[in-house]
Amino acid sequence: MCGRFTQLWTWAELQGYFSMFMPGASNFQPEYNLAPTREIWALMPEGEGLKLTRARWGLVPAWWKKPFKDLPSAFNARSESAAEKPFFRTAFKQRRCIIPVSGFYEWTGEKGARKPHYFTRRDGKPMFLAGLYEGHTDPETGEMTTSTVVLTCAANGFMSHFHDRMPVILEPETVQAWVEKGDTALLSPADETVLQEWAVDPKVNSSRYQGEDAIDPWEEMPTLGLAQPKG
Repeated sequence: MCGRFTQLWTWAELQGYFSMFMPGASNFQPEYNLAPTREIWALMPEGEGLKLTRARWGLVPAWWKKPFKDLPSAFNARSESAAEKPFFRTAFKQRRCIIPVSGFYEWTGEKGARKPHYFTRRDGKPMFLAGLYEGHTDPETGEMTTSTVVLTCAANGFMSHFHDRMPVILEPETVQAWVEKGDTALLSPADETVLQEWAVDPKVNSSRYQGEDAIDPWEEMPTLGLAQPKG
């Protein structure tokens, strides 16, 4: 599952990993609590490299004719079945992308008392999530919408303490194999040593909260002691 994430990286950080095309501006507003239907940054194929592109988080198939408010939830797609699902199969075959994030949130606890946790790479590097994208043209207005979805897989042992699913996390050297070839062998849980976790303030539960302290450790609720943030 991946229902919220942050994008706090800089252009220079991403440029250090990939051959990328400038999107028109190199300074990006940090996003501390991105939720589905919001616009995010995604890396999409262009020529022999990748282009950083704005996209709606929540896939809209090219064939969709109804208003967006009638769309089913499509911000995550199960990697095991996406290739067969009508909503995702064309994008799975033809339009694969990367969603670069700094970290993502997951929740534990009962409904009404949900406790947020924040996950980053232990090495502090950006996290590259496997995704799919689509282009949709409104039949009435002609407006074009680029949209994307995060692929998920079964949780590894570390993540299973929090949820039974996790986003597919790619290493920089495997990104091109996913985008260009759709190598399904890459759609597997990350190594146990990749992630770390810490608890954050429940004000993050509201997607309206966008404060930069959203990712600060919350001392009132300790982590499970599995992987503490460094420093």
